[in-house]
Amino acid sequence: MAESSQVSITLQWKGPTGKQVELLGDFPDWNHPVAMLEGAPGHYECHLHLQPGLYRYKFRINQTKWKLDPNALVVDKSEGYTNAVLVVGGIISPVLFAPDRQHWAQWEDGRLVIQAETYANTAAPEHICLLRSDALQGTVHQRDPEPDKVPLLPMMTQGNRTLYRAEVRRPPKAPPWTHVYFEGAPQHTFLLPPPRTPLGQPPEWLQNASLYAIFVDRWHRGSQSLSQKQFASRTQPSTATTFYGGDLEGVTEHIDYIAGLGVTGLILSPLHRSPTPHRYDSIDLSDIDPLLGGDDAFVRLLDAAHKHNLKVVMDISVTHVNEQHEAFQDLLEKQHESSYKRWFFVRDFPVKARDASTFSHYPKRPELPWLDLGPGPAREHVLETVEKWVKLGVDGLRLDAVEEAPPDFWQELRRRTRHINPDLLLLGEVVSDRPGHLAEHRGLDTITDFQHREAMLEFFAHGAIDAETFWTRQTFHEFRMGPFEPTFRLSFLDNHDTLRFLTEAQSQHKLHLALAYLAFRPEPLWLTYGTELNFTSKVSPEAEDLVWPERLPMEDRHDHHNNTQTLLRHLMELRRTLEPMYHRCLRFVRAKEQLLVLERVSPHSTLRGYFYTGSEDMILEPMPPHTRCLLRTRNEDESEASTEEEAIRPPTLSAWSSQWFLFPS
Repeated sequence: MAESSQVSITLQWKGPTGKQVELLGDFPDWNHPVAMLEGAPGHYECHLHLQPGLYRYKFRINQTKWKLDPNALVVDKSEGYTNAVLVVGGIISPVLFAPDRQHWAQWEDGRLVIQAETYANTAAPEHICLLRSDALQGTVHQRDPEPDKVPLLPMMTQGNRTLYRAEVRRPPKAPPWTHVYFEGAPQHTFLLPPPRTPLGQPPEWLQNASLYAIFVDRWHRGSQSLSQKQFASRTQPSTATTFYGGDLEGVTEHIDYIAGLGVTGLILSPLHRSPTPHRYDSIDLSDIDPLLGGDDAFVRLLDAAHKHNLKVVMDISVTHVNEQHEAFQDLLEKQHESSYKRWFFVRDFPVKARDASTFSHYPKRPELPWLDLGPGPAREHVLETVEKWVKLGVDGLRLDAVEEAPPDFWQELRRRTRHINPDLLLLGEVVSDRPGHLAEHRGLDTITDFQHREAMLEFFAHGAIDAETFWTRQTFHEFRMGPFEPTFRLSFLDNHDTLRFLTEAQSQHKLHLALAYLAFRPEPLWLTYGTELNFTSKVSPEAEDLVWPERLPMEDRHDHHNNTQTLLRHLMELRRTLEPMYHRCLRFVRAKEQLLVLERVSPHSTLRGYFYTGSEDMILEPMPPHTRCLLRTRNEDESEASTEEEAIRPPTLSAWSSQWFLFPS
């Protein structure tokens, strides 16, 4: 019987002697190679401690050549490339399965979801078997009753894999199931995970959330805030070191405008003292930068936002600090005698500024030393400062670089902050396409879904893929993430680490189409400031790899109306009014060529969305009687409901447009 504890794993590779051999894979992601040491000549190995799960991996030789593990029992070709797969604590026959968050989940209401895979030409068991009694030494008691059987249904085939899913809800007052196995394989009996308790689930307000992200320095400066010599004119080019002087009072003074967009909350970029305008490299985590107004201005903003029913999410970057931080300066000065030497990963004394041989730092940024967030003084300092912000009244934390800190650090942060505010949101910045282990092991409520964004760019912005390819890719991606609620995926068109969507699309019609698609889906949304003003990155191709130079300051006058603003307000209003009826559901109708059709269904009505990336107008099928058109993105003047007679006639989709229809179920 598999248990959810770490397993010691050794991986080996044999080849020519004297090579640099690295293991890359989902450990936790492909950006962090693990060195394989050469013992006997030509024999390389590394040791890992892993939770149960399925992990893709390859060996890399001299940083150039990629090699499959010849000893791998499982090889995956489903995503267009070939990787070995390590199965930890699970089974590889008759299905591929491991008892981890990627493959199952159980909720307090008795709902259980199990996902598994087989090779495309291999038949899966027809049922999963659920037991309500204990198992002994991996076998089922003879006196156990017959197991409850639940159909294991095929969902889709992709590459060389077929994906299966079983879902069941325990009858009210029935004893809980404790174990599960696949029909015909009782020797592989797994202990079910404990139900997710309220403290293990996202806050209710995350449902239908739409969060407006503000890069505070690029926002407005308060009308009564003092100017500073280092603040640049807003007409000057934006660079990585340009301070424009936006502050918290400026956000507070424009809270009516933000609330008027129809969003439900704010995400504020880091607020701590820092030598850079983005402030992801703090020199003091314990207070709000005086240039932004200090702690008092932050409290005033929280009060104003809450009066407008807006949640406030605070971005915190705690895995590293700037070299100007007091603790690191003390280490440089006092070396062995420094009381802060346990705060950092010291490799060798004497520690020298920007000398990577003496301490560990953020990749390619020797001025940003990593904090040691294992048990110790740095962790305690960080946790105490985070508790301070939660006590002040923040509603959520956006956690930067989640994969760069130990899981138990985030677990402790969750325990301590949720004790203060049980409805606190923990939003993780996650780049990995396999974030399931981050949910349980790091306690995240929602994560940034970069893979969804990449697919949206190809379909909506570039027209590089058809609707069927787009939907198949997204469905496969969601399945591989695991059986999560929609709130686990935070959808966005762009953020502070990417080019603006409009820069990619070069068309407001495409932007409006993508916004309508996002608003139709049940996931929470991230909207970057200025999207409603048709901001583009306005950078030359050779500067596209530079993140911060493309972050433009907010326009001095943004209260004028434009088509994108009008559409965004209408979309947010539709989400607020329609979401309670349709809650979390999203149903695929069809995808053909450049047309994607989705539905959200309630007992009394159906909301159907048409999303079209073709370059020629398309005539749709006639709508049922009593149908209302709620939205047309190509003609914002007609985005209000049409008459029933107009809707009954075959509607026409303009090029690069969408329409929403509401009709009785």
